[in-house]
This record gives sequence, C-alpha cells and structure tokens, in this order.
Amino acid sequence: MSRKQVTSGQHGTAERRLRYSVTTAVLFAAVTASCLIAGALGGRYKVRFDVTATREHALSERTLAMLGRLDSPHTIVVSADFQQLDRRARQRIRDVIIEFTEASPQIRSMEIDTATTDGRAAFGGLLSDLATQYESMIERHRAVLTQAGEESAGVAEGIQEVARQLRELQPHLPESAAGTDVVGQSDVLLRLSAEIEQAAGIITRSASHEVLGVALPEGDVAQEAGMARLEQAARGMASVAAFSKALAAEAGAENVVLTTSCQLMDQKARSVADVAATASDDLRRLRPLTPLLIARVLQAQNAVIIVSDTEVQAIEFEALFPSTARIDAAGGSEAEIRFAGEELIATALGGMNMQRPPIIVLAHGEETRLFDDSGRPTSAALRAFRRLFERLRLRGMDVTEWAIHYEPVRPQDSEIIRRTSNANSAADGDMDRPIVWVMLGPPARRGPGGTTEFLESLTRISESLGRLIEDGKPVLLNVDPSDLVAFSQEDPIAGVMQGLGVDLDSDRPLVRVVNTPTGAATYISHVVREANTDHPIGGALDGLATILPWVTPMELNVSEDSDYAVTPLLTIPAEDRTWAESEWLGFRRAQVRDPAQPLYLTQPPNATPALDDIDGPWVVAAALESRTPSAGDAPARIVIVGSPAWFGDQYTQSAQMVQNRRVWRYPGNAELFEASIFWLAGLDEFVAPSAQAHDIDRIRALSAGQLSAIRWFLIGGMPVGVLLVGGLLRVMRG
Repeated sequence: MSRKQVTSGQHGTAERRLRYSVTTAVLFAAVTASCLIAGALGGRYKVRFDVTATREHALSERTLAMLGRLDSPHTIVVSADFQQLDRRARQRIRDVIIEFTEASPQIRSMEIDTATTDGRAAFGGLLSDLATQYESMIERHRAVLTQAGEESAGVAEGIQEVARQLRELQPHLPESAAGTDVVGQSDVLLRLSAEIEQAAGIITRSASHEVLGVALPEGDVAQEAGMARLEQAARGMASVAAFSKALAAEAGAENVVLTTSCQLMDQKARSVADVAATASDDLRRLRPLTPLLIARVLQAQNAVIIVSDTEVQAIEFEALFPSTARIDAAGGSEAEIRFAGEELIATALGGMNMQRPPIIVLAHGEETRLFDDSGRPTSAALRAFRRLFERLRLRGMDVTEWAIHYEPVRPQDSEIIRRTSNANSAADGDMDRPIVWVMLGPPARRGPGGTTEFLESLTRISESLGRLIEDGKPVLLNVDPSDLVAFSQEDPIAGVMQGLGVDLDSDRPLVRVVNTPTGAATYISHVVREANTDHPIGGALDGLATILPWVTPMELNVSEDSDYAVTPLLTIPAEDRTWAESEWLGFRRAQVRDPAQPLYLTQPPNATPALDDIDGPWVVAAALESRTPSAGDAPARIVIVGSPAWFGDQYTQSAQMVQNRRVWRYPGNAELFEASIFWLAGLDEFVAPSAQAHDIDRIRALSAGQLSAIRWFLIGGMPVGVLLVGGLLRVMRG
C-alpha cells in the first residue's frame, strides 16, 4: 500500500469521525432543546393521561361534570399539624386536591400548618379575606351588639329604679295588699339587674371581638349571655306593671300618694319591658357569622372546610385523613384513600351547589313507621337503610315517608317540604324542590296471600301509585313477586303498569339453577354488569356489578302512539340455566346470609315450558318518560326495577378484599338508586358514576362468542401462525 493511499485512508477516517461527532452534537442539542421546550410547555399547559384501568389518577365523570357547573370561587382549606398526619394520607389527599384545582379554575386550595409560623400567617390571611367578603354582615353584627349592650345597661338601670319604687310602696300598701312581699320582690329585681349589667358588659365586649386582628363579633356569646335574662326582665317588668295598675285602681282617688307612685312605676316598668324585649329580639335575629365559625373550627382542631361566596361546608377530618392504624387495618391501600377523598370533596362541593336538592318520599303500606313524629328515622328504618340515609344526606337530599296504611290520602308537596324542614333544619320557603316518590312495594305478609286485609292494603298501594302516575309525579317503583295468582287474584300493581305498556310477570320470578358437586344450587339473586348506555342511567351503571334479589321480569309493549317512551335499562341474557319460575312459593321465605349465595333445596325447581318462561332475554329494569309533557312542565318520568329492597344496606354495603383493599361487591346498586333519583328529579347533569364506583378494575365475564374465538385461536390459530412465519422466512432467505 502506497503512502498516498494510507494518507487518503486516514483522511477519510478523520472526516467520518468529524461527521459523526457533528451529527452526535446536533442530535444531542436537538434532544436537549426538545426536552427544554417540552418542559416549558408542560409547565404552562398541564395535560395528564390516566391509562390505569381503575382511573386512579383522574377524577370521575360525575366529579368533572359537577366542577364544570361551578360559577363561583371555592377554596378548599386544610388546617392541621401536617407532621402528625399519616404520610400516605397526606400525599394522596394532596394529589386529589391538586386534581380538583387543575380541573376547574373555580377551585383553589389552602394549607394551614398549625405548627408553623407560616401556617398562622396563612390563617390570618384567610380570616382577612373572609372579613372582606362578609364585611356588611360583620358591620351589622357589630352595630346590633353595640346597641344591645347599651340597651341592656339601660335595662339594668331601669330595673334598679323600678326595684326602688317597689320598695318605697311598702308603707303605703292598703290592707288588701298587706301580705304582698314587695321588699322580697325588689331584692329579686336587684339581683336580676346585676346579672343584666354583667351581661351588658359581655355583649359590649363581644361587639369588639377580634381574631388575629380581624374584627369578628361574637353574636352567639352575646345571645347566650343576655337573651334569656332580657326575656326574663321583659316578663318581670310586665308583671310589675300589671301589679302597679291593679294596685292604683284599688287605691283610687282616696290614696293619692299610692296612686301616683303606682302610675309612675307602671310607666317605668312598661318602658323597661319594651326595651328589654327589643334588645332580646335583636339578639335572637342574629345568625351565625360564617368567618367566626371558621375561625373557631380552625383554631380548635384539625379541620377541612370548603368556603364559597355564600356558604361553608365542613368535611369530616378523620374520614379524609384516616389515621395510620385505620389505613393499616384496611390493608394500607393508598388508592382507597384517593377514591374516598375524591368522593368526600366532590360530595361537599355538589351539596353546596345543588340549587334544588330533591326530597325522597318512601311510600309503603307497612304498619311499622320508618320515621317518628319529629321526622327522624326509626330503628327499623336505620337497620335497613342507615348507610343510604347517610349517603343521601351528604348530597343534600332529605328523606321522609308516606305511610299509606296511616295516610290513605297523599300528603301535599308543601306538607312534605315542611316535614323535612322541621326534621333537618332546612331553609323555609324552598317550595320548588323536586319530590321523588319511591314505592317500596306491598307490605310484609301477615297471613295467607288472599286475606282481605292484605288485599285491601295492596289495593290502596296500587291506587296511590296510579294517582301518582296520573298526576305526573316522578316515581321509582320497586316490584316484589306476587303470589296472588295462586289465590286466583290479579296483581293490582301489575295492572297499573300494564296501562303504560309494561307487562310485569310478577307471579314468575327469575331463578338460576346450577349443578354443583354438592347438589343443585338455586340462585334467587342475579348479578347484572351490562346496562343500556343509550339512557343516562344505563351509562352510569354500565360495567358495575348490580345485584337484584327476587327479580320480576317485564315485557315492554309500547307503541309509537303511546303516552310514554320506554327504554330498557338492565337485561338478563338468555341461558339454559335461567328461567322465570312459576312454582316458587315453597322457597320464598328461605333465608340466605349472603345475597349472592344460592339455596340448596331438597327439591330444586325445574324448568317447565308449559308453566315457566324459558325464553330470554329478560328486561328487569326500565325507564319511562312522557312523550307530550304539559305546557311549562317537565316530562313525567318513571323508573321500574323488578326487585324489592335492592338499595338496602344489605346489598350496597356488601364488601370484599381485592388488591389488598376493601371494595364494594355491588357498587351498581347505590349508583342505580342515585342515578334514578337524579334523573327522576330532572337533574340529568348529576347522572354519572361517582368516584368510588370504579375503585377497582372490574373485568366483565367473557361472552360465549369471545370464549369460542379464544378456543379456536389456541387450537388452530397459533399453529397456523407458526407455519406462516416459517414459510415467510424461507422465502426471504431464497
């Protein structure tokens, strides 16, 4: 090889190295610049993609819909000694709050670490902002308290004057009043005067009360100190005035001194009574000052509150930030903390912004009442629906009853609203709240099915249902299997629904019989996971396990010219082991501890085509909506579920351990009830799955077609694929 060739080769190598170096440098610079640009864009435009099956890093559809409707600022305030909180709860709840703030410009958050100087400064800043927001109310409280303090001091002086006048009457009393202890009464008035004078000082100081330099008058302190004493003073002075007037009339013109003294004391007592009554009434009219309540809560304990322009909502701190022991006892799942946190915050926000929260009326024919005279749930109601009531209350809904056995005539809407207002301290005058009527079904059996008493009760229920539908009221009807056919009677509830084009097969509930090594297992409860997504309620339920006990199938026979449009919500697919059974009375009262577990009967049912309905699928829940609503009215809506008591705690609270955390086995039951209530109330925007509905990856069962495709792929697809790949490689190699 010549020197020229060697030099040329070295030169070519150097050029290649230079070219590769330049290319590498350019590529490195481009990648670096791309990362910087991506970081800058990510800091300005935040976009997150949650690819987890459990939606663990994204807010639920219902939460997002609720946030989209907010039209005023809301601040989530967390006040605590953060070093004392469990690290897992602190981090996960902080992440959830960040998701809320990023999802809506109307949400902001504030953390107040009570153990640090910065936290106390943030607390003071929050109070200053609240004082500015409630400035007019604070000024009114201050003015009322200042005036009440001055009036109370004047009342104390007036009582002292009346006591002196009363004592001076002693020498001039006539013989008829000689037994009157005016001196003792005077001493009582002097003691009352001293108490009111002390209360006047408290009222005056409460007017100028401050928290961290922010003026927050303590109206409740003033009320506690002075209101009762001022009322006592008004009554006492009225009694003295009456006594003076009677004594002056008795003395007459003959005893000028006594008459004049009584007249002067009467005038003074009446004047003092009027001032005391006015001051007491002014104090009574004061409503709690929101910034003051917030200040006390945040000063006294760890707290989580949501503050808006007009309202404050507190969230139970231990529920949002569970202790280390609670987290460990529940399996230490951080995902469960996240889902529960979103549910609590979203529920609080939704309750603050639901303009017309519905009222739910449980209509039933039982002789046992579900609510007492004060409107509180009875022990019987709490045993069945305690968690349901708590869940509805968190969402701002009220629950009452229509006991048809005791009230054959339906209560007026105004009466329903009055009941719930008295029981739950709701705002008076909110007369436009939607009322949803939930028909619980026929009363419990107390004898043979054909007894006159039971038939009369069932007739009253069906007539009540018919009137509700005729009046266009929103109704959630729950159907219980009926044994009246066995007694040559017709089910009156089925007759009412037949007029709407819905044929209830209430005398043949669905059963499913499966042969097992221990014998035939008879299932009386059915789990449905697929819903009709063409309807809002179905869209909220699809993919969620919903268990329905003692299912009554229904056939929809609605024509195009009927008054109602009917949409199936839940359907049980056809299979050989499921049918509508006619001979079911023999095991109707059989008890199962777990609703999903089967019955092992000595004589299990067998499908009889001549008596039973073996041809599925079977519609088990449907929604009806009127086609031609009255002018100015919302369309009448009805939801029918062919199952009794499916929304009770027995079903909604059934849980199991999955992925090391406690999850609901049948989340669809609670979602079906809430979605039905929202839809019936016309609150379609709230019909969406809640945060805890998808707390685990709920994999649906494979269909028969999918199973067949998988089998054929394993049997023939894989071998054929190997042969094709081998042939392709052979062709490529020549």
